[in-house]
Amino acid sequence: MVDSWNGHIRKENVKFKPKAIEGMFGSLIGAPISIVQGYCKSVQVNVPWLKLTSKPVLLRLEDIHIVLSCTSAYDRAFVKQSLLNVKRQRVQELLI
Repeated sequence: MVDSWNGHIRKENVKFKPKAIEGMFGSLIGAPISIVQGYCKSVQVNVPWLKLTSKPVLLRLEDIHIVLSCTSAYDRAFVKQSLLNVKRQRVQELLI
Protein backbone atom coordinates (compact mmCIF):
# COMPACT_ATOMS: atom_id res chain seq x y z
CA MET A 1 0.00 0.00 0.00
CA VAL A 2 1.34 3.40 -0.93
CA ASP A 3 -0.56 6.53 0.04
CA SER A 4 2.34 8.96 -0.06
CA TRP A 5 0.10 12.03 -0.26
CA ASN A 6 -1.15 11.22 3.23
CA GLY A 7 2.27 10.03 4.37
CA HIS A 8 1.52 6.29 4.66
CA ILE A 9 3.70 3.72 2.96
CA ARG A 10 3.62 -0.02 3.61
CA LYS A 11 5.60 -2.70 1.80
CA GLU A 12 5.51 -6.45 2.42
CA ASN A 13 8.34 -8.98 2.00
CA VAL A 14 11.07 -6.47 1.25
CA LYS A 15 14.41 -7.99 0.17
CA PHE A 16 17.59 -6.21 1.24
CA LYS A 17 20.30 -5.39 -1.25
CA PRO A 18 23.38 -6.74 0.54
CA LYS A 19 25.77 -4.11 -0.81
CA ALA A 20 23.38 -1.30 0.17
CA ILE A 21 23.53 -2.06 3.88
CA GLU A 22 26.97 -3.66 4.23
CA GLY A 23 28.62 -0.26 4.46
CA MET A 24 26.26 0.72 7.26
CA PHE A 25 27.17 -2.37 9.31
CA GLY A 26 30.86 -1.81 8.77
CA SER A 27 30.73 1.81 9.87
CA LEU A 28 28.47 1.14 12.86
CA ILE A 29 30.39 -1.71 14.45
CA GLY A 30 33.55 -1.92 12.38
CA ALA A 31 33.20 -5.67 12.02
CA PRO A 32 34.61 -7.62 9.07
CA ILE A 33 31.23 -9.02 7.99
CA SER A 34 29.27 -9.24 4.78
CA ILE A 35 25.57 -9.72 4.24
CA VAL A 36 24.63 -12.86 2.34
CA GLN A 37 20.90 -12.18 2.16
CA GLY A 38 18.13 -10.52 4.10
CA TYR A 39 14.51 -9.52 4.07
CA CYS A 40 11.92 -7.77 6.17
CA LYS A 41 8.36 -9.06 6.40
CA SER A 42 6.84 -5.59 6.67
CA VAL A 43 8.09 -2.01 6.35
CA GLN A 44 5.81 0.87 7.33
CA VAL A 45 6.60 4.56 7.07
CA ASN A 46 4.35 7.33 8.37
CA VAL A 47 5.32 10.87 7.42
CA PRO A 48 3.29 13.72 8.97
CA TRP A 49 3.69 16.09 5.99
CA LEU A 50 1.77 18.94 7.59
CA LYS A 51 3.66 18.74 10.90
CA LEU A 52 7.19 17.71 9.92
CA THR A 53 8.78 20.14 12.37
CA SER A 54 6.72 19.04 15.38
CA LYS A 55 5.96 15.34 14.86
CA PRO A 56 8.37 12.47 14.17
CA VAL A 57 8.56 10.36 11.04
CA LEU A 58 7.77 6.81 12.12
CA LEU A 59 9.51 3.79 10.62
CA ARG A 60 8.35 0.33 11.66
CA LEU A 61 10.19 -2.83 10.62
CA GLU A 62 8.73 -6.25 11.41
CA ASP A 63 10.48 -9.62 11.30
CA ILE A 64 13.93 -8.72 10.03
CA HIS A 65 16.02 -11.67 8.87
CA ILE A 66 19.67 -11.18 7.88
CA VAL A 67 22.25 -13.85 7.08
CA LEU A 68 25.81 -12.66 7.74
CA SER A 69 29.20 -14.16 6.99
CA CYS A 70 32.62 -13.24 8.25
CA THR A 71 34.88 -11.73 5.60
CA SER A 72 38.13 -12.59 7.37
CA ALA A 73 39.54 -14.92 9.98
CA TYR A 74 38.76 -14.44 13.66
CA ASP A 75 40.55 -11.34 14.87
CA ARG A 76 41.27 -11.48 18.60
CA ALA A 77 42.50 -7.87 18.67
CA PHE A 78 39.28 -6.64 17.04
CA VAL A 79 37.12 -8.47 19.59
CA LYS A 80 39.23 -7.19 22.49
CA GLN A 81 39.02 -3.59 21.21
CA SER A 82 35.26 -3.88 20.66
CA LEU A 83 34.70 -5.09 24.23
CA LEU A 84 36.90 -2.31 25.56
CA ASN A 85 34.87 0.27 23.62
CA VAL A 86 31.62 -1.09 25.06
CA LYS A 87 33.04 -0.90 28.60
CA ARG A 88 34.21 2.68 28.04
CA GLN A 89 30.79 3.68 26.75
CA ARG A 90 29.08 2.19 29.82
CA VAL A 91 31.46 4.05 32.14
CA GLN A 92 30.75 7.30 30.29
CA GLU A 93 27.00 6.72 30.64
CA LEU A 94 27.42 6.22 34.39
CA LEU A 95 29.49 9.39 34.76
CA ILE A 96 26.97 11.63 33.01
